[in-house]
Amino acid sequence: MSGIVTLVLCVTGCLGVGVLGSVATRPNLEPWYAELRKPPFTPPNEIFGPAWGVLFIAIGVSLSILVQAPPSPARTTALVLFGAQLVLNSAWSFLFFALRSPGWALVEIVPFFGAVVATGWAAGQVSWVAGLLFVPYAAWVAFASYLNAGVWAMNRA
Repeated sequence: MSGIVTLVLCVTGCLGVGVLGSVATRPNLEPWYAELRKPPFTPPNEIFGPAWGVLFIAIGVSLSILVQAPPSPARTTALVLFGAQLVLNSAWSFLFFALRSPGWALVEIVPFFGAVVATGWAAGQVSWVAGLLFVPYAAWVAFASYLNAGVWAMNRA
């Protein structure tokens, strides 16, 4: 498979995970999420879609680099972790939005963030560029953790 085809497939696959998350998110923005109290620095809803889109493209490029790298134990580890963090990414959206459970989402975001960091580190063992592409993603998930914790704390019954 050519490099460009691999790149397109990897980016498309990662964006597909984002679409899956939006299936849980969109129906619950109004009125449920809109009525929640939110912590300082919560961005407007219009920021989340484009931010996640850019992040999914970046990690899709990282995945493409990993897939095209020569087989090795480091590459296998990075790919396994990559899959795990994608599953945890989708699970968070379903917990927070579809189940309307900021508490369970807060519990889940801990291993999710850990998986993102571990994947970035493992990807960096294969290619420094693949690892570097995870830095903004890790920063955003850290910020999402703050937002999740704030929503949970401010809206506990």
